[in-house]
Amino acid sequence: MTCILVRVSKSKEGKRVDSECYSKTASHIRRKRDYGETPDLCSFYEGYDSHGKEELMPPGIYDLEDLKEYGKKKGVCPYFLARYTITHANFIVYSYYYLIDPKIASVVSDELGKNSVVVFDEAHNIDNVCIESMSVKMTKKSLEKCSQNITNLTEQVRKIKQKDTEQLNNEYSRLVEGLRNARENRETDTVLTNPVIPNEILEECVPGNIRKADHFLVFMKRFLEYMKTRLRVQHVVQESPASFLKDCQTKVCIDRKPLRCSVQKE
Repeated sequence: MTCILVRVSKSKEGKRVDSECYSKTASHIRRKRDYGETPDLCSFYEGYDSHGKEELMPPGIYDLEDLKEYGKKKGVCPYFLARYTITHANFIVYSYYYLIDPKIASVVSDELGKNSVVVFDEAHNIDNVCIESMSVKMTKKSLEKCSQNITNLTEQVRKIKQKDTEQLNNEYSRLVEGLRNARENRETDTVLTNPVIPNEILEECVPGNIRKADHFLVFMKRFLEYMKTRLRVQHVVQESPASFLKDCQTKVCIDRKPLRCSVQKE
């Protein structure tokens, strides 16, 4: 774990750290300053954004602890600094996931030179890594948590409506705008959100059935109920992504486009 922001790094759970990091570095959070708000941002990321890329790191071998010490000394985020400087390194040692997992590889490894030499240690584990990186585990407990999150969000929308309808419209206009700008803001957003979003999806318009707050919540409830029915089976089901999407469209009238856009909207 490379986070050096004390109140975030205290957490030992990786997903919680990622979530906290995203909430302090995401483009739509940082843009709140343009609206006169004062969001809780990461000072180390702000330091990296202002002068981190211009800093010349002394030649040498850096492990995670070295990067953290360097980040504290220079006031820059060691995580984003590592992602930037990795393309200038002569030798890189990292986990399979940084090269195989498309979500991570698209950010970390895509810019490596085409003439790079890749050496896999313990290569017999590659199959398992590939399967794990392309899999999503979903349980009854996780769906119950999703249901609670939707309920909480519905209540927040209701309160905002009562307080200021115009504010609600502005918030969702900014969400839609954020989707259009997501391609430019991949540096902080992509790797800290779960699914892989192809560039062509980011260039599409947001479907009308998820563009408004109420529509989006109704849409998510329908999809959640569909997923609950899929988990009620008593036998193993194997099907292709295309078959899954067709079944989803047939049973709850949800096609692939709003699903893909909901990933970024969420």
